[in-house]
Amino acid sequence: MKFSTLIDVHNSSSKGDRATALRGLKVLQREISHCCVEEPWNCTFESMFSPVYEKDQSAASLLLSVGSGDNTESCRENAIFILCDCVEHLVEARPSHISTECLSDLMKVVGSFVDHFQSRLSLVNESFDTMDCLYSRSSHFNEESEDIRYMFVQLAILLFNLLVHCSDHNDELEPNKLSGDMKLLPMSTLCRTISLLLFRDPNPEIKSECCDLIKLICEISPNSIRLNAETILRPLVFYDFSPTGEASPHNKLTLLNHRHSKLRVLSLESAFSILCCYMDNLVELTIEGGEGSSGFIDMVEKQILPSCEECIFDRVASVRKSLISYSGGFILKYSKLTELDSSNLGNCVNVTFLAKLLYILLMGLCDDVQDIRNESEQQLAKLSQLLCDTQKFEMLFVLSFHALCPIIISTSTSWVTQRREKSLQSLARLMEYTLNQKLNEDQKKNVSEAVECVVPALVVACVDDDEGSLCEAAFQCANRLSLSDCVAIQSVAVLRLLLSNSSSNRISSILLVLNGIITGISSHLHENYGELLEEVSNLMSTDHVMNLFQQKDVMETLSTCSNSLVSALPDEFSVDGIDNLQMYDKIILNILRCQLQLLSCPIVFGVHFDTMESIKSLSKKSNLKSKNDGELNILSIHFGNMLKLLCDDDDVWTEECADLLAFDALVRYSSPDVTCRYLENIIQVMERHLSQGLNDDVSYKVQMKMLGFLQAFLSLCNSQKSLEKFSSNIVIDLLYPSLVWQAGSVSSGLRKMSLACLHCLLAKVSASDCLFDAAPKLFTSLRSNLDDCDDSTRHLACSCMSFLFRSLHGVLNGEVVRQIYPSLIKLLDDNNDNIRLVACTSISSLVVSVGKSNLEGTPIEVIIEEFLVHMDDPNPLIQKAVFAALSQITHHFPNQILKQTKKVRSSHRSNNFCDDLIKIAENVSD
Repeated sequence: MKFSTLIDVHNSSSKGDRATALRGLKVLQREISHCCVEEPWNCTFESMFSPVYEKDQSAASLLLSVGSGDNTESCRENAIFILCDCVEHLVEARPSHISTECLSDLMKVVGSFVDHFQSRLSLVNESFDTMDCLYSRSSHFNEESEDIRYMFVQLAILLFNLLVHCSDHNDELEPNKLSGDMKLLPMSTLCRTISLLLFRDPNPEIKSECCDLIKLICEISPNSIRLNAETILRPLVFYDFSPTGEASPHNKLTLLNHRHSKLRVLSLESAFSILCCYMDNLVELTIEGGEGSSGFIDMVEKQILPSCEECIFDRVASVRKSLISYSGGFILKYSKLTELDSSNLGNCVNVTFLAKLLYILLMGLCDDVQDIRNESEQQLAKLSQLLCDTQKFEMLFVLSFHALCPIIISTSTSWVTQRREKSLQSLARLMEYTLNQKLNEDQKKNVSEAVECVVPALVVACVDDDEGSLCEAAFQCANRLSLSDCVAIQSVAVLRLLLSNSSSNRISSILLVLNGIITGISSHLHENYGELLEEVSNLMSTDHVMNLFQQKDVMETLSTCSNSLVSALPDEFSVDGIDNLQMYDKIILNILRCQLQLLSCPIVFGVHFDTMESIKSLSKKSNLKSKNDGELNILSIHFGNMLKLLCDDDDVWTEECADLLAFDALVRYSSPDVTCRYLENIIQVMERHLSQGLNDDVSYKVQMKMLGFLQAFLSLCNSQKSLEKFSSNIVIDLLYPSLVWQAGSVSSGLRKMSLACLHCLLAKVSASDCLFDAAPKLFTSLRSNLDDCDDSTRHLACSCMSFLFRSLHGVLNGEVVRQIYPSLIKLLDDNNDNIRLVACTSISSLVVSVGKSNLEGTPIEVIIEEFLVHMDDPNPLIQKAVFAALSQITHHFPNQILKQTKKVRSSHRSNNFCDDLIKIAENVSD
């Protein structure tokens, strides 16, 4: 082979000579390609690497000198290309035997190449003494041609491959001797240059070749890699922190964050190759955690795994699968090297480190791609076989549960919803694997400690959720918490602590998590089933929840919890762990407390229908049948207990009190027959709020609500016996205080509402003895209300008097009559015709109910006279009402009617009513 042209290229400075040399290089390329194919391998090798030229240079050395030092880009490119082509042919041919001398010549060339590699691929005017040059964008490579830089990296791979092949076919070389000889090479320089290319070179193909070069060096010189691991890992996957403790912006420049997925896969492969290489040479890496072990673990935990964990959420499945595969292989190697097994897994260093690696595999189990899930299962099965001597990898999660939970929870607080959702899904899977196993006492303790962190994290996820996906994931996690009795009870206890100091938005999230636990309880068999349900129902019915009746989101979630709890409740109290009737009733009362609060919510909340259906379902479970509507109704049997629960203390309710609204719902939605049985208790509750009339201690709105309850009850109640029994108490204790006239619109509203209640009562009570004690006070207050400025108040007062007159027939004395009748007659001239009509009825009832002696003289004459005047009223309805009233009075005072009617007959516009009235009076007189 003719290599004289190389010397010409190397020594000539003439432009013409260099052009000639360039043509010679092209000819040489063809010659070398031909020789590598036709001539024996050893001859070609010696021709390239034997030092036959001046200064003991070989052809390869001369080509390197041209490729690195020539000023002409085409010369450099051709020189490196020729050398790559030659070495490639030598690598592909593979020798049968090679001498130690030839191997030494090759090693010299490789050493020279590393120097040229560093000189051409370093930055202009930049020192590599610090890492700052890696991030600087102010300078460029000495070799500006991307093609030549690419061929340099490719040549490095070829030379190291050739070195491996030659060492494999040298019988005189001792095992692992090549790894020792590599120490003679400037590997630190090579590693720094590779790191620089990975950071700064914009060409993805060059980065890809660098990754292949790293993997090759890991195979042939692991010790060199270990000594320079941090230098190479930094551009691959290193996760740095700024002085403030936050993630460094330089992290985005690592190859693991490259836009090409292929490079991201290569960065993972290279990084884990370096880590495995590091472990192979780390003598002090022991289970006790020597100096080398702690340093290695610290580097992996703080500067490698954070970047790898980012890949869990990579958008490309191949990247995620590679992460799972390499992580699993790394865990296996680490476990074998440290002789890790289930007996020493409790070591805090090992369990935390292993947990961070298991977290990656656990996330793989929750991946959307089946191949990734399968890969995770395979890796976990291998690891479980090694550590626990079983193919059931669930035991791995049991042993590391308390260390895994904080890692997952930290990811669940990410600002990226998709990541948070996936983290919660992995948390649900972790709890499923762990809580389905039989745990010893230590394991139970570890799980309990972790649950105290898990439950608040689920609540926070629900609070921050805007799309609903996090709530669903948190619900699934909460569902898994109920796989264990003690964990479920502890979770409810943690929720109770959170509930005591939470906003309405947070309470809604707490209830959502609680609903997940309830659903899980109903899906699994529990020894303490009744205790679980009781704890849940106690939490649902706390004052913190009930007092948020005006918050729609809280009530909607409470409705869902209530329905779930009803579904979870067994049909019979003596089965499924509820062996106590008292416990069963306690659970039902708590449920009813929640349902009553839901029924008191505004209609726009949309919870009424579901709540009514839930009450019916609860009734069916308790086998209770309502006589009124044919539907199953549990309120009837528990009315007394619920009333006691709501009204047990003597406190006065405020308008914002949840018990007030629940009391309203209890009275309104219970059957009247049941309400009548507890009328005395209801009156006692109302008396606390109505007995003082308008005052500062009780809110006006509360009193109006109480009167509204009373009116609704009186309207629906069909038990006259019960009403008569308590009518005196209702009138004197509840209504009379508000009937006393006071100035102001507030007092006016209370009077009107009280009169409406009194009207409902008097319409259903006819016995005079039950009203006798209340009559004197009633007539006094009613008479004062006849002069009220409000039309409705006057109308109700007059109508109530009419009922009273009929009920108290023959009881009223003349003094009462003389006080009342002027006010009633005055109403005949009222500006409201409806009031005038009621006044006619009331006056006639007065005349009929009292004795003749009490009306003789002026009272009856005035009454008849006024009636006759209004019998000629322009309104026909008034004429008919007056005529009807006079017709009734005629039966008691016919002579007076006859006399005065004849007297005014001629003054009326129509004589028809007068004539008819005269006829009636004459007939009665006869």
